[in-house]
Amino acid sequence: VLLALTTTLTGKGTLGYRIFSVWIGLFSLATTYAIGRRLFGEIAGLGSMAILAVMFMPISFSRQISPVMLLPAISSGVLLLLSMTMPVYRRRWQRGDNTIIAAALGFFLGLGIYVHPAGLFILLTSLLFIIYMLRSRRSMSRRRLSYIGFSLLILIIMSIPYIISSIRRPQLGGLDRLGGTEIDSILGNLVSSLGGLVGIGDSNALINLPNRPLLDPITAIFLFIGIGFAMWGHRQPRYALLLIGTAILSPIYLFSPNAPNFNNTATLLPLIGLYFGLGVQMVIH
Repeated sequence: VLLALTTTLTGKGTLGYRIFSVWIGLFSLATTYAIGRRLFGEIAGLGSMAILAVMFMPISFSRQISPVMLLPAISSGVLLLLSMTMPVYRRRWQRGDNTIIAAALGFFLGLGIYVHPAGLFILLTSLLFIIYMLRSRRSMSRRRLSYIGFSLLILIIMSIPYIISSIRRPQLGGLDRLGGTEIDSILGNLVSSLGGLVGIGDSNALINLPNRPLLDPITAIFLFIGIGFAMWGHRQPRYALLLIGTAILSPIYLFSPNAPNFNNTATLLPLIGLYFGLGVQMVIH
């Protein structure tokens, strides 16, 4: 539907079909920078945006004609809106725009489940983080709780057709479409996926340079430094947001069939950028 609208304006050549993907890629960069700056500071924000601007897979997604190219934008958008809706860190609560932020959060969550089955995991990440914040005994006003309820209301309204369709045709539901991995191959897929990070990557020439790993050694070092600091400060909501997202979204890639499958890193790319930016900032400090 979106390509039909853009090609009406730009024409049906190669540019017309791919320009929307480029716009979505730029949106992902902007939202990832905003999250990093809000949670950790300007250096982390710039580092997060910079690594996603030069990594091969984000660039590849920004050229694809596929629903998968929307997932990094949805993932980063939801993380940003969660950090704006909840009292995570350096919250600037402005009067007049709170309803728009809450509505946007519900819209992004509802949109995600229609775009790709991975949207269900993005939704689960958001719900678990909201539960975490409610149980952490942090001060949350009734107005803030009402905005969270408004987001969930929009999500429920948007998801009703999806729920009805999944009940009538369970085989078309998102969970069934994400499945299909044999139990015996789970360990092998896990090892291959981990090796694809810094070893031998996806061999599919349609989406990756043959066997190129997802990360180069230097990037991987900063990434693991960022993960280490996040685990060290896991009691703080700004780190908990990243850790909960990683715990829920990483199985999509780690246990994917025909591993390593870099298409399944789409929802993880904003988190990879944020960990890298955090690692860069901590090393500089």
